[in-house]
Parts: sequence; C-alpha cells; structure tokens
Amino acid sequence: MAAWYSVEPEDLKARSGPAKATAIELACRLTGWTQRAIGLYYGGISCAAVSVSRQKIRNCPAAQTKTIEQLQGKLPHDFAKLKV
Repeated sequence: MAAWYSVEPEDLKARSGPAKATAIELACRLTGWTQRAIGLYYGGISCAAVSVSRQKIRNCPAAQTKTIEQLQGKLPHDFAKLKV
C-alpha cells in the first residue's frame, strides 16, 4: 500500500494525505476492526477523524476510487484475522 504512493509504511501512521486516507478506507473495508481500532492503529486518531477521512474518500474523484478498488483487489482478503 505504501509503495503504491511511494511513502514509507510509518508515514501512514504519522502523516495525513491520500495514502493514509486510502489505507484507512481499506482497513475499514477489509479488517472488520472498529473505526476506533483503526484510528488507534493509524497514529492514534479519533474514530471521528476516521469517519471524516472516509467521507473525503466518498467525495473524491473517480480516479481515487479506482485506485482504492485496484488496491483492494491486490490485497489478501483475510485481514479480519489480524489483531490490533
């Protein structure tokens, strides 16, 4: 995921931007974790911040949505087994 955006994996937790928003969206779709757990994982942000990030994704251009769909197709589908 980080490689797609040419960022370090740690940056997904430390910085905001399209890479982090995409990671949060995919985590919400694939892990079964709560928004609170996802927020804690991605730098200790609140569940409200996760919700805002997802809202931005829903309102983004079609190109960003296509990127998310492409990435989702490339990722394994057993993320629900992961523990926070």
